[in-house]
Amino acid sequence: MEYVKCAEGYPVTDDYRNKLHFSASSGWLNDPNGFSYYSGVYHLFYQHNPHGTAWGPMHWGHAVSRDLIRWRHLPIALAPGEAYDRDGCYSGTAAEHNGKHILMYTGNRRVSHSPSSTRQVQCLAVGDGTHYRKLHGNPVIGSELVPPGSSTSDFRDPKLWREGETWYLLVASRGAGVGGQLLLYKASDLERWQYVGVALHGGGCFGTAWECPDFFSLAGRELLIWSTQNVPENGCAYRNSYSSVYAIGSLNRETARFDGCAPEILDFGPDFYAPQTVRTPDGRQILIAWMQMWERTMPTDELKQGWAGSMTIPRELEILGDALIQRPVRELEAYRRNPRRIEDRISGERSYRGIRGHYLDLEVSFVDIDAAEVGITLKRGQTEKTLLTFVVAGRTLTLDRSRAGHDIRSTVSDAHDVQRYCCDAGLADGRLDLRILLDRSSCEIFADGGRKVLSATLYPAVESDGLTFFARGGSARLRCRAWDLSLPHAE
Repeated sequence: MEYVKCAEGYPVTDDYRNKLHFSASSGWLNDPNGFSYYSGVYHLFYQHNPHGTAWGPMHWGHAVSRDLIRWRHLPIALAPGEAYDRDGCYSGTAAEHNGKHILMYTGNRRVSHSPSSTRQVQCLAVGDGTHYRKLHGNPVIGSELVPPGSSTSDFRDPKLWREGETWYLLVASRGAGVGGQLLLYKASDLERWQYVGVALHGGGCFGTAWECPDFFSLAGRELLIWSTQNVPENGCAYRNSYSSVYAIGSLNRETARFDGCAPEILDFGPDFYAPQTVRTPDGRQILIAWMQMWERTMPTDELKQGWAGSMTIPRELEILGDALIQRPVRELEAYRRNPRRIEDRISGERSYRGIRGHYLDLEVSFVDIDAAEVGITLKRGQTEKTLLTFVVAGRTLTLDRSRAGHDIRSTVSDAHDVQRYCCDAGLADGRLDLRILLDRSSCEIFADGGRKVLSATLYPAVESDGLTFFARGGSARLRCRAWDLSLPHAE
């Protein structure tokens, strides 16, 4: 590829770059922003530091796609510089209004050297799908509209939508005594906003602060998605200090109250945060998230490869009962090549000719299980491997990346395990069904038809591309369909 110089003065290299998961061409990437459909294409903006491979002054990077898989980079859409956003253009959303593309974002500025002394306000930018200008009247929601007892330093990530003649806005916040909370605003013209109330809060026991709300209707029901901070670990749940959750319920637009089911985790893996959704022209709700995690080392940064961070594969959402189902977007199937099929009764560990590689789409079923454990060893080499193990008695699916390749470490505590993650998984009709997507430095595992998901980054050597199946303490029938995933060419 053509090398691109970044601010540190070293070239961008692609040793670990995913091919089917979006990443910035250089520099740092985190939260997806403004995920939207406008002027015939999908738009993905993202938190971006173009000057280095660590978190820094936040810009809005920008890319577009016709199929949600192959993306084309566009110029940076927003850069800090005004009095109200001089220290960062933080996350937000996008909408269409009067033929224009509207970006709603958080302006961040420091008022002293203390980390808690930032002031965050909500701002607008207007564009044509490529170039954007900030509104002269920014900020449109300042500190005067933050309710008493709520932080003006943790007041960010607006979710914007329209119903009839009314615009609504959910903003993540932190409230005294309640921790994380979501605030509801409304307006008739995008510039004069009215505070309605607290839509939802954690009651002091569900996270110290919340971020990145999303709100939408699906199959006649309303869903709220948000990201939490510092919810105590509970078995397989909340092993990440920063976890993303959803609740199915209803939002009262007059009282601001959201009533719904108890929050459920969206992704149990080590690398998933700040999800956003978009409605497609054919009516599907599609989710994408940052496939990394805070308070971790990032190998591409440590190895000075000139880039850091990527997104998940976009996922189609569906509601079954009170569960949210996630599946890779159907557009991915156009990139499948070289189909293979296996059916075998296995005991111990088995490999199969032609089932290996860093870019795979796998549909795997373990049927008629008469074993203590079944599973798959992914990205296997002489010393490297990633283990996916299902313990039948506990019905627990565990992902272990402790020997996956280049080390990933906690930057907060050596005692915090950032290698092993799990979820419960049912045995529908005595079978375990998995969909697994492998890219150069990632895996996404969908269990039980997408009811449970684990997403992880992995950094193995290029020769660590083996794959084996196993049944321990007995046997199981294996059924597997496998495809290579072709590498999309740039538009």
